[in-house]
Amino acid sequence: YYLMEAISGEFAPNEEVDELRWVTLDEAYELLTWDRDQELIDLLRLLPEFRATAS
Repeated sequence: YYLMEAISGEFAPNEEVDELRWVTLDEAYELLTWDRDQELIDLLRLLPEFRATAS
């Protein structure tokens, strides 16, 4: 998982990443299975640029 912004190009599966999908913070939270990973989403939600779009 990564926090990204699409600029250009196409995704091609590779050795490190075999799937790419765009999800909301709420969806990302549900997909993550480790508490420490979900904590990253909680921290992102505190940032002003994500508060308005968190859902």
